[in-house]
Amino acid sequence: MFRCGLLVINPSCIKASIPQIIKVASKDIRDVLYVDLFNSKAACLSTTYSLLLQVYGRSHRSLGNVDIKVLLPELGQPKPRVLSKQPDITLVVDFPESSEEDNTLDNIKTWINERFWGLSEVQSRIVHLNKDLSLLSSESSIDLASIPSLKVYDEVALGGTFDRIHDGHRLLLGVACLLCERKITVGLSDGPLLERKVLKELIQSFEERKRIVEELIEDIRPGLQHNIVPLTDPIGPAGTDPNLKCLIVSKETEKGIAFVNEARRKSSLQDLEAHVIDIVTEETAMFTPGKSDDAEKMSSTIERHKLLGKLLRPVKSIPRKRSSERPYIIGLTGGIASGKSAISKRLEKLGAAVINCDLLGHLAYAPGKKAYGQIVESFGEEVLANDGTINRKALGTIVFADKDKLSELNKIVWPEIMNLVEEKISIFASQGAQVCVVEAAVLLEAGWDSVVDEIWVTFVPEGEAINRMLSRDKMNEQQAINRVRAQMSNEDRVSHAHVALSSLWEPEYTQKQVERAWKGLQERITALPSNQSAL
Repeated sequence: MFRCGLLVINPSCIKASIPQIIKVASKDIRDVLYVDLFNSKAACLSTTYSLLLQVYGRSHRSLGNVDIKVLLPELGQPKPRVLSKQPDITLVVDFPESSEEDNTLDNIKTWINERFWGLSEVQSRIVHLNKDLSLLSSESSIDLASIPSLKVYDEVALGGTFDRIHDGHRLLLGVACLLCERKITVGLSDGPLLERKVLKELIQSFEERKRIVEELIEDIRPGLQHNIVPLTDPIGPAGTDPNLKCLIVSKETEKGIAFVNEARRKSSLQDLEAHVIDIVTEETAMFTPGKSDDAEKMSSTIERHKLLGKLLRPVKSIPRKRSSERPYIIGLTGGIASGKSAISKRLEKLGAAVINCDLLGHLAYAPGKKAYGQIVESFGEEVLANDGTINRKALGTIVFADKDKLSELNKIVWPEIMNLVEEKISIFASQGAQVCVVEAAVLLEAGWDSVVDEIWVTFVPEGEAINRMLSRDKMNEQQAINRVRAQMSNEDRVSHAHVALSSLWEPEYTQKQVERAWKGLQERITALPSNQSAL
């Protein structure tokens, strides 16, 4: 298995089934596969455009996480280009395998040396794929006659979320770079344009998305100027930049060009031409709720759905020290009405021991406990029920309307609850529990994440949480809003998550997420060194 590869295709292959070639070439590549046309500077525009359509016009789900990058002809005078990842092997297609035929092998080596900087070692590792492809279809995966008349522009623009880069993004950016001769402007949706996005909590930061787009452009079209900007309204710089000539859009956003040009006319600017690209489709049923179509549009939303229940970031390499009897601890947290308890029950059915910190909180408030006296002293007897216990609803009305009072209450109650949690963990450990889930809304705020091995976060949009509270807790809307907004935001919680889950959709979909998360957890626990394992 190679980390990175360079696939060199003879232009004569353009009429062949490029997706099949990509599939064969990727089987031994782990991270990145660069795809280049031999002597691409001499290739006509439509040939390179066709390559982009065939590589990205269909999704290659079987390739896993391999990042396919189609390299485009350089701008200006040819000079060796530097790739962001160094290829370990060169794969060639549709070249004679005998070096005696027109000195083909020497020609390829010379071309690699002239086109790329620092690839001297990879010149000695050239593998012909001709035999592997001999039984594959020779028919093109697209109708080459359907390629539109192409035109190049001095400056072009495109926009979108560009979250979790997928083939649809690569196609849009690849075509934009191919049709641009000087400067490309890319607007990345940000701020208000993200508010209504599904699973917006999982959207990469603007800085991360910008870095990825910049790296892609610099890899595939070195020398092209790029301007990556936040897009906070649907039109962005396309409506005001007098130097732009063309807007690259997908079929589903084609209607937007009319609004852009209307804005430009108001500023006495020339209309932009539009280059429209059809949507990329996936070959098999997608991992999205309520969908079972055999072919579905690629989107950042789908990519975010795929993250639910999966490991988002590495667990610390040396787990928190535990005795061999101590369970592996999952800290499950989330906002009010986010579905924590329902997910805890699902995990319990799969074999986890569950500690509900809200229930332990009731014990911490009980008469005779240290926290009880401190609460009465700090908040007065009006927070007492008729039987002398703490009226948590009355107390909640006070603290959720005043952050300082909420902080004061937390300092009283949190240490008491953590003591009870440790007692529960010890009890479960003595019973042979392998995994223990600590369900706590304030896991992060209280600093309890320091005693768990992984943080799992469940979330729903603010509006959904408020609706659930109105239905469940019979409070007025303003009270519900106050409680939701007094907590840590979903985005902040998810930024700490090893695993994210959402109960927004039907219960069956939540169950799939939980089962996926549980399976991954078991694999991670099994992989722990024997002296660290909870098993």
